[in-house]
This record gives sequence, C-alpha cells and structure tokens, in this order.
Amino acid sequence: MNHDDWTHKTGGRMYHEDYPYYDYMEPVARDIREGRSPLTRRMYMEAKEQHQGKQIQLQELEKYMGELSQDITEMIADATPEEKAILHKKLAALTNKVELLNSAPNV
Repeated sequence: MNHDDWTHKTGGRMYHEDYPYYDYMEPVARDIREGRSPLTRRMYMEAKEQHQGKQIQLQELEKYMGELSQDITEMIADATPEEKAILHKKLAALTNKVELLNSAPNV
C-alpha cells in the first residue's frame, strides 16, 4: 500500500477507509469479538489516573470486572474442556496473586 492509498488524515494520524480507525478517545469501528471490557477498562483507568475520587474509581472497577466476567463467560460458552481447564488454571493463579498482594504489607 503506497502513500496515495491513504485517504483520510485526522489529528496527524492517517488511516485507510478499508481499515478500522482507532481515534484517541473512541474507535470508529470495533470488532465485536473484542467484547465490552476494553471500553470499561479504559473508563476505570481514566478514573484512577485522573484521581476522580475513590467512590467513582470503585464504581468503574465494579463495572469493568462485571464486563470482563461477562466477556469471559461468553468467550468460553462453547470452549473445549482443555480450554476451560486452561482458563481455570489461569484464574486460580490470578486469584492467588491478588491474595498475595492483599496480604503483603503496604510500603
């Protein structure tokens, strides 16, 4: 693809009309297979980075974890037993990491 094939320019970023363009704030076109959790993750991270207050941060975390759980549930609905075993192993490891972080003294 040469430079002449690029048909749009926005904010210094160029994109071809056949490809989805991800703006800084909102994607124009998203693949539905991505699920909803990427958007709620961004909202949580922004609340955290912008110091919007503990209550808002916790609300955004709750939304994110709910969407992430729903995305994973939908993803494994037709998973093989081997795929489900991998997911179980990874979630158990994640749970262990969270428990270790919670039990560690704050420095």
